Amino acid sequence: AWVGLPQVSHAQPTVFYLYYGAVGCGAAVNPTAIWDASYAGVWHLSETSPVNRRDATLHGRDGVPGGFDGDESAVGRCDGGDEYDGIDDHLVIPTAAMAGLTDFTVCFWIRTTESGTNTTRWKNPTLFGQITSGYDSGDFGILTEGGYIGLRSGMCTGTDELHVSTTVAINDNLWHWICAESDNTGIALYVDNQSAGKVCNGGRPVDNQEFWLGGQSGEGAGEAGAYH
Repeated sequence: AWVGLPQVSHAQPTVFYLYYGAVGCGAAVNPTAIWDASYAGVWHLSETSPVNRRDATLHGRDGVPGGFDGDESAVGRCDGGDEYDGIDDHLVIPTAAMAGLTDFTVCFWIRTTESGTNTTRWKNPTLFGQITSGYDSGDFGILTEGGYIGLRSGMCTGTDELHVSTTVAINDNLWHWICAESDNTGIALYVDNQSAGKVCNGGRPVDNQEFWLGGQSGEGAGEAGAYH
């Protein structure tokens, strides 16, 4: 964190306070200024009822619950968290957060015991994703297969790519920090800051479609869902 202070002196101790989200601090608190415009969205999942999950950035792209029935609130790795049932629970991330991007980073904390596998590989339990029909469709997803972490990308040229790690499993009921970073060299996957593989990025932008956290939005019959 960078902090701006008035001139200080070693001869006189200077006390300063850093607030985030504190109630009653008035003009001293401005949570949305913490995340500049380059942050497409930040969701703390601290809400305790089936209401929209607030976006902490100035964009106001609140996540909309899908399939929630009131028992999703859980203790998170930092601040709040949601617990999804793998049946229909998911959070809809607004289309504007990702549509049209080629360079982006998606990160989140997760603790899971999910070990499901689908013989149609793009229907595997999805942590964050969307899917559209056909190659070169600009879809993208972070998923697991048999507990192993993986990536799926339609941002390639001429084909789709899917990579599932043969060594990095996350279904051990421990907290893991998951990140996917997309640039002109490809889409790289990291678990706890360690590489877990890579898929192509042919420069095709992300589709103009919402993403789901805890599943994948989709067009074709049988493609949507893949709940985690």
